[in-house]
Amino acid sequence: MAEIKISALLAQLMERSRGIGGKRNAPLTAERLLVAVLDRVREDAGEADAEELAEITAFIQTAVPEPDKAREALMNYIGAERSMAFLDDLYMKKRMQDAAAVAASNEAPQVDSAMLLRCIVCAPSDAIKAVLDAEVLAELAQVQPQVSSAPAEAAAPAEAPQPPAEAAAPVEPKDAPSVKMGMAELVADVKRIRTQLKSAVYGQDNAINVFATGYFQARMLSMIDKSRKRPRATFLFAGPPGVGKTFLAEQAAQALGLPFMRFDMSEYADKE
Repeated sequence: MAEIKISALLAQLMERSRGIGGKRNAPLTAERLLVAVLDRVREDAGEADAEELAEITAFIQTAVPEPDKAREALMNYIGAERSMAFLDDLYMKKRMQDAAAVAASNEAPQVDSAMLLRCIVCAPSDAIKAVLDAEVLAELAQVQPQVSSAPAEAAAPAEAPQPPAEAAAPVEPKDAPSVKMGMAELVADVKRIRTQLKSAVYGQDNAINVFATGYFQARMLSMIDKSRKRPRATFLFAGPPGVGKTFLAEQAAQALGLPFMRFDMSEYADKE
C-alpha cells in the first residue's frame, strides 16, 4: 500500500496525539487525535498552518458543542482498559484510507487535518459519537466527506444530475456489504478465540492478546489484499521452558480449526 502524504499540521497533531494518555508509544487513535485537535485549536495559529487550523477550528466549534466535556469524556475512554483496544487502531487506519481516497478524488496533493476529521465524524466510533453535536452528526452522515475548498456546486453537474444511489457508487466499493459482513464475523471470531484461549491457558493473557491482535490484523489484510499469496501469518512464541508456549500453540490451532504438527528439537540442543 502506497504511503499516504499528509500535511504538516496533521503530522504535528498525530505526533502530539501519541503522547496523550500517559502511555509510551501509544497507538494513534481517533480519540487521541481529537483530543490533540481540541488542545491545538485553543492555541494561536502559526503562519504556516493558519488557514488549515482556522478550518478545523471552525469545524470543531460546529461539531463539538462542549469542548471541555468532550475532552474529559475522551480522556476517560483513552484511560480505560479494554480487551479489544486494538480495534481503535484498526478504525484509525481505515479512516486514514478514507481520507486518502477523498484527497485523491479531489486531486489534492496530500491529506490534511480537515479531511481526516470529516472522515472520522462521518463514521464515528462510539466514543466520538457521544461528544458530537447530534444535528451535525445527522447531517454529515448523509453525505460523503469532501475537501472543504471545493465549491458546493461542483458536487453534481447541473446538466445531468444523477440519482443519489448512483452518485455514491464510486465512493463505496462494490463489495462493501460483504466486507462489512466479513468484518462483523471476524470480530466475533476473534472474541471467541480470545475467550477460548483464556479459558484453557492460564497466566498468559498478554500473549493471548498479542496473538489475537496479530490474527485479527492478518485476517483483515487478507480481506483487503485479495492478491496476497504469502502465508497469512507466522507466530513465534518465545520464553523459558514450562511457561506454556507449546500448549498455547496447540490450543490456538484447535481454536482456529487447523492441524497441529509438533517437531521436538530438544535432541539437537547443545548439552555442553
